[in-house]
Amino acid sequence: MSQLPPVPPPPVAGPFDPPPRPYRPGLRGWGVGLIWTGSVLLVIAIAAGTFSLFFFLRTVPFGVLDLSGRPGPEVIASGSLPGEATLDVAEPSRYTIWQMSSSSDPDFLSFEDVTVTGPAPVRVDPAFVAETSSSGSTVASAVASFRADEAGSYLITVASGADAPADALFLVTEGGGFGEFFLGLNATILLGFAAIGGGLLSTTLLTIGIVLRALAGKKPARG
Repeated sequence: MSQLPPVPPPPVAGPFDPPPRPYRPGLRGWGVGLIWTGSVLLVIAIAAGTFSLFFFLRTVPFGVLDLSGRPGPEVIASGSLPGEATLDVAEPSRYTIWQMSSSSDPDFLSFEDVTVTGPAPVRVDPAFVAETSSSGSTVASAVASFRADEAGSYLITVASGADAPADALFLVTEGGGFGEFFLGLNATILLGFAAIGGGLLSTTLLTIGIVLRALAGKKPARG
């Protein structure tokens, strides 16, 4: 019977094999610290981005028109031209009046065509911000603004304006003050920069922390 060849012994580490990576607790501490710091900054950056999107959606008039070109969810009163609408005010606030039409003429209505009567005298001003909302061929433009200082029922009367198209309507939405728009715009920009900067910084810290944690070696087992 033939014998099997002998099994070779396991290889023994030679003098030129690389030594095991030494454990460096200081490097490991820096890595763990950077990982925790980067994680916290990442959470803050995500929160800043979320709030930036929130202020952006509040500042831009997305809800004036819906996707089909009809008055959107932000419209609280509307009427044809000439026409009138009743607005019930629960607490003092500012309101914006829009012209809406599929016509290409953007200037058929002005703030001088709007009259508002209510429990207290009301002054109608031009729209503080030249906002425009469009959906398909329908365009709505802010033309007037007024503030209701007392709760109650207000009657908004709008004249036909100059050469108003047959399909023209006026819309009423809440808000529209310059301070509100300025605050929303600045909050959107500042929080947007914070989200971008925080995201880049947190990614950098996390990457450096993971690399340092790997270079620190393994903690020796207690024997």
